[in-house]
Formats: sequence, C-alpha cells, structure tokens
Amino acid sequence: MGQPLLLNPRTLLLLMVDGTFLWLLSLARRGTAKTVMARGLHAILPPIDVVVGSMANADPACPEEWEDGLAQRTEYDSDGIVKTQVVRSPFVQIPLGVTEDRLIGSVDVEESVKTGVNIVEREGISFKHPCKPLLIATYNPEEGTVREHLLDQIAINLSADLPMNFEDRVAAVGIATEFQEASNKVFEMVNEETEYAKTQIILAREYLKDTTIGREQLKYLVMEALRGGCQGHRAELYAARVAKCLAALEGRERVGVDDLKKAVELVILPRSIINENPPDQQNQQPPPPPPPPQNEESGEEQNEEEEDQEDESDQENEQQE
Repeated sequence: MGQPLLLNPRTLLLLMVDGTFLWLLSLARRGTAKTVMARGLHAILPPIDVVVGSMANADPACPEEWEDGLAQRTEYDSDGIVKTQVVRSPFVQIPLGVTEDRLIGSVDVEESVKTGVNIVEREGISFKHPCKPLLIATYNPEEGTVREHLLDQIAINLSADLPMNFEDRVAAVGIATEFQEASNKVFEMVNEETEYAKTQIILAREYLKDTTIGREQLKYLVMEALRGGCQGHRAELYAARVAKCLAALEGRERVGVDDLKKAVELVILPRSIINENPPDQQNQQPPPPPPPPQNEESGEEQNEEEEDQEDESDQENEQQE
C-alpha cells in the first residue's frame, strides 16, 4: 500500500526472472512492510529442480558448477539420467544485529556473488559450491546510510518511504487484520494469482534466453546514463538487463520502447546525480532526450530512408546541371 514502484507486480517479478545480479534494495522507514514484501517475494518463487543428494541445490543442467564430490555420489536412473528432485526455493532471513564473523565467518560474500561460486576454507578444510543468491535488502535511513560503493552494485534501488493517503491506510489495516484473524482464508483468496505469478516467472526465464536488445537501444540507455551523470558502466548494463527481463515477462523476443523507459526509471534515475552548471550555462535549457528506438530494424529503415533522400537530391542536382 502506498508503494507504487516497489510493490508494482512487474517490478517485483523482475527479480525472479533473472537472479544473476538483479538485486533489490528497499529504503523505507519503520512500519512500511519491508519485511512483508520480502516474504511475499519468497511466496511467489517457483520451485527449483536440484540434484538428489546435493547440499547446495546444484542445478542438474550445469554439472560444471556442482559442489566438490557431488559427481562421485550422483545417482542415476535406469536410462542413465541424473536423479533430481523438486524442492522449494530456499529463503534465508538474516537476523538483526548479527555480526559478520558470526554470520559468514571467512566467506567472501562479494566474491561469491560475482563468481557464482562460494569457497569455504576453515581449519584445513577447503570446499566450494555454486552460489547464485537473489539479494533483497531493506533498511531504515534513520539507522544510518549505505555506502556508495555498495549501492552502486545493487541493480534496483527503490524507496518505499512514500506518503499514504487515507484510503490506502484503511486498506492496509483491513488486510493486515484479516490476515491475523484468518490467514488461511487470505492464502486461498490469493492462491490463483500466486500460481499465475509462478507460471509467468518460469515462462519468462525461458523467453529471456532468446530476448535481444538492439544497438540503437543500447545507445539510448548509455545517453540517459550520461545525462544523469551516472559513474561507471553499471547503470546502462543493469538497465539493459532490466529491459530484457521486462520484454521476457511480456513474452516478447525484442525489447520495446516501454521496456527502455521503465528500465531508465528503475535503474538509471535512482543513480543520477545533480551537476551544477557553470555560470554561463545556468540559463540554458538541457537538450531533450531522444525518443527510445523500437529495435535495430527501425534504425536500419531510417538509414535506408536517409540514403534514398540523398540519392534523390543528387539526381536533382545532376538534372539542373
């Protein structure tokens, strides 16, 4: 309630389509349902297919990523296919106030997330296993700020700290009270929508493998990142990935205009900084942003039209001579 960007279904489903680096950071003050949002995401995560006997939920389709020793103890059926089982996606809640050494010990979390492999070395023991987590971080700005280098590595950084009108507050209290009194009834009420969301995520993951983004569309994202003063290249890289996920959610193989606009809104705008103009440029208006291109084909058609116009002008000049 009162969180249009954060609680937009398409925004939340993005995290489930591509969990490689599309992380979500929710900024909001206390009592704004940040934790409820995270648990709600876990509810719509579809189950995963893992290798039987794997302690790290190894993907049967990626044997090169299996943990140490799993290949030697893998079970096979009569057809020689690796035995698998469908399990619910794990969900880990980190307790408040926990120290880093008590939580992860010597594990390099940043390196594990970047490489997709977690290496555990402790008391002469060395063990590695696949690690592809989906990070959902929430924090209250009253308790401190997040370091800039950490914010830069999070793809989607949204604020849920928005004012709520009277109707939204009444609706929030109503659904919360109903859930406390009869949670099973609420689960049954949203069961159909939950199953639909799971199916949509599974299909989008398959569409994403074939979804493409044109070069002109990448130029548009880069230009928007430059206009916003974004440092580095993560803004346009994440925005391109978000645009492809949005297209995959719609079952399309090509990124469209709306996908680009939404990617700019979710990724580039939160990273933008305000640059002070020099005194002689204070009264000058910034140039308007170019319209996002549809796809590569539209750019090629435009180039062909320009070439035809040039040929016609050349012919007219020859006739005049």
